[in-house]
Amino acid sequence: MENNEIYIEERLRNENLKIYMENDNIINIKLLQGSSFGFKHDTTTLAIKAIKKINNTKHNLDFALDFGSGSGVIAIFLKKLGIDKVFCCETDKFAVNESKKNFSVNNVNPIPDFIDNPFAQDQKYNVVIANISGPYIKNNLLEFSKIINNNGFLIISGFNCNKLDNYISTATNFSFKHHESFKKSPWASVILEKIS
Repeated sequence: MENNEIYIEERLRNENLKIYMENDNIINIKLLQGSSFGFKHDTTTLAIKAIKKINNTKHNLDFALDFGSGSGVIAIFLKKLGIDKVFCCETDKFAVNESKKNFSVNNVNPIPDFIDNPFAQDQKYNVVIANISGPYIKNNLLEFSKIINNNGFLIISGFNCNKLDNYISTATNFSFKHHESFKKSPWASVILEKIS
């Protein structure tokens, strides 16, 4: 499995991310100095916004996959929400090493398992978050559909607002329905729900 469009984000020092939840609760995430993607980029913020939205539903979100996990910030957020079974997929070995350090500094336990190619396994997930750039997501919507349980969610982020309608339209061909979208120009994220 390959995604050749790697985006690097430099963190020149340790950083703290505060995620504001309902009832004035704050989830704090610490990321160590490094170069893996996923801290303050708008696409990460939009993905987190989408996760917060589905976290408020009555759906079971256990068995979550952070696809293109980079720094591990999404996986850490999922774990801090109380989701027990979180898995990661990342092709960049340096990012894998960085994320493991970030898991440790955030007291994530147990540490999420890394899966080389979730499309080649039998595991199905209740939520998959894919915050990656380029056409990879759109070109693999059928494969994503196969690894998500019925009534589960696919959150995609990392594409421009002008592609949103096209992504949603394409997703409907692969057993997804549009649940909700979020925009912060020029970026968009969307929650897609897997239907039977």
